[in-house]
Amino acid sequence: MDSLRKVIQGHEIWVLAEGSHGHPGHRVAGRVFYGHAMHPDGLADLARLKALAVGPGQETAEVSFEEGKRDFHLVVFTPEREGVWTLAVEYDVGPLVITRDGQYKRGTRRDYPDARKAAYYYQFAKTYIPVGYLGHERGHGHGHQHGYHELADHSHCGFNQPQPVPHQHGHNHGHHHHRDGFSFLGHQLEIAAWPGFCRKGQEVTIEVRYRGLPLLDANLCTTWSFYEKRRYPYQVKTGPDGRAVIPLRAEGHWLFYVRHEDSQVAREGEYDQKIYSATLTIFGVR
Repeated sequence: MDSLRKVIQGHEIWVLAEGSHGHPGHRVAGRVFYGHAMHPDGLADLARLKALAVGPGQETAEVSFEEGKRDFHLVVFTPEREGVWTLAVEYDVGPLVITRDGQYKRGTRRDYPDARKAAYYYQFAKTYIPVGYLGHERGHGHGHQHGYHELADHSHCGFNQPQPVPHQHGHNHGHHHHRDGFSFLGHQLEIAAWPGFCRKGQEVTIEVRYRGLPLLDANLCTTWSFYEKRRYPYQVKTGPDGRAVIPLRAEGHWLFYVRHEDSQVAREGEYDQKIYSATLTIFGVR
């Protein structure tokens, strides 16, 4: 099946706000894309998605999905207070195999004992959404290639990131961590940025964690929405602190992506490894 082949070969989800900011008491939406390197290619299976919206005071808002027809699904919530909200989406793809004769199938080694590869796939996506003007007047610029509003010249780079939140996800393990301005929700594989909103020409520090600890030598891949090729033009390895500094050299929405394979969490007779992906977007760099 083509969609299974795409997952195995490296397609991922990412979530991007529908506009530059929201308002308390009003609907805020994120677009959940599926594809590669910020180029949509089909839709994620809506039944396998779940989401969480976390506010600046650790509160959560009820979220719901609206099924998309073409390039994305919507995830919608109504924030009740101003501040920076984190919108997180998870995609439980499940166990997939490549059979001995090279077919891509949903299932485990119990179903296909002689499979070439059997792995469990799970994906995480995250973005930051400012709610309210947060002390800065902000207008709307010209339309973007995906129809989003741009930030005004008073970029909200450097605003405080989301505050720590209690661990919410049933699938995940570990506790929330918050240090040096970075905010983590406790996903198995997770990317955080500081600052979370930036201008062109600034540098952003990205931290990658796996099971709550900084991930050394992760291959952090980066692209932006106006880059036309279907690949990641910038890749860098994380250091011992799980971090890498990325210069934001172009305007547009930026995407950070990492994929991690772990054979230590194999389940005997079912799959040989778990393969996680995580993405983080930064809206409207200009």
